[in-house]
Amino acid sequence: MREAYSYAEFHEQLPEGIARKRAIAVLPFDVLTPQPDREYLAVALADAVINELSAVAEWLVRPTNTVLRYAGQTPEPEVVARELNVHVVVTGTIQLASTRARAHVQAWNVLDGSTLYTNKHEADSSELFALQDDIARGLRRALGARTSSTEGDSTDNLPTRNSTAYELFLRASERLSRLNRWDTRSAIEMLQSAVELDPRFADGWARLAEAYILLAVTFEPAPKWTHRAEHAVRRALAIDPRNASAHSSRGRILWTPVKGFESKLALRTLNTALRLNRGCFQAQLWRCLILLHIGLLDEAREGLMEVLATHPNDAFTLVFVGQVDSYAWRWEQARDYQERALRVDPTNLWARVFYPTTELYTGRLEQAEKSIRAARQVLPNDSWLTVCESMLLAKRGENRKAEQALICGLQSGGKTMLHTHHMWHTAAAVYAILGKQMPAMLWLTKAAVTGLPNYNLFRDDPHLASLKNNQRYAALLTRLRREFLAYEREFGT
Repeated sequence: MREAYSYAEFHEQLPEGIARKRAIAVLPFDVLTPQPDREYLAVALADAVINELSAVAEWLVRPTNTVLRYAGQTPEPEVVARELNVHVVVTGTIQLASTRARAHVQAWNVLDGSTLYTNKHEADSSELFALQDDIARGLRRALGARTSSTEGDSTDNLPTRNSTAYELFLRASERLSRLNRWDTRSAIEMLQSAVELDPRFADGWARLAEAYILLAVTFEPAPKWTHRAEHAVRRALAIDPRNASAHSSRGRILWTPVKGFESKLALRTLNTALRLNRGCFQAQLWRCLILLHIGLLDEAREGLMEVLATHPNDAFTLVFVGQVDSYAWRWEQARDYQERALRVDPTNLWARVFYPTTELYTGRLEQAEKSIRAARQVLPNDSWLTVCESMLLAKRGENRKAEQALICGLQSGGKTMLHTHHMWHTAAAVYAILGKQMPAMLWLTKAAVTGLPNYNLFRDDPHLASLKNNQRYAALLTRLRREFLAYEREFGT
């Protein structure tokens, strides 16, 4: 049983402007018609409405992965409100009859128990976008949205006029709400079919790019997925230059090993996505990750706390709040957030791979050994874990074994992955502990030019203390400081 992370645990840490926003949860719809091939609508229709409402700047709309636990259930709105810490709970049913789709939607104000909205919506079963758009429009008006990016004639906003393509898009969105290789691959196949049916389907191309990038950075670090994502982004932006999701995917592509971690370009592109849609979750999150890696820790943490305001149980976000705290040497806070991520998702690969370094840096060697062993259950062949084992051995004074493990880890690295620069930083730290300055500088420099140009981290890392009088180390810090100041001028607050 996974233990949910309570929004209230960090609510008081949020910026005031975020904490005072109206919080809304749209639950998976209850499908009243027993048709197994249509069960996907429960999550897919709610996901589509969530995406529409998220564009309203004055609201905090809980994401799909947060409400998934209520699929197939009929919980009381008060219970949902307490568990997700929201003001408004939206519930709905959908019934398919012959060629028609009927939805009944209600919105509850849980503060006083009143009904804010109740309405029946109907559309041809081949016009699911029209149904979703009608529901979202009704909710926006009833809940008092001041602005709307999609208000107006729904026919002008149709993402595609091919009903089969849109159904495939919805099915793929439901699959992408689960983080695993099989569902991601399945979603890619559906989206490929969708854009074949309608080559002018910009949202389809943008979502396909997102799926390719997810596969490339999480499950299969092969350049072909990144190249396919680039192609999909180009197609999406050629059709709709203002597609926020496409700009977001382009920013993520730029910050990959294949593209040499183009931090500045990636940040500018992600900022463009956020100007187009402030609620673009992926753009928000990956902007913060890049800020963390270039050393703008305050900006990264503030942004990640904003992400947590709408995604309180997102393990990925929790992991990187912990990573910000570890780079600021706030070890207890770092451990707290990493442990929360593991409570939410015990098999989360990012939580598992980052946690051992927290224990190593705080000298909790027995706990570090246990955390490396636990991480091996999720990532049995990850080279960074081998390098972490070498640090564990070095801290125990087993220098010969430490160097052997270190060489083994570095030689078995294979293809460069999204977190390889962290492995190289750790390797440099181990060599510095062992008093071997030349290889320490080699790997530290590789980390710096491959996505981790973190001046403050490299300057203050206690394991790099033996490099203090090394001229190459001083020259590297001088260069990284210049880069940091340039980043700070453009992207700092």
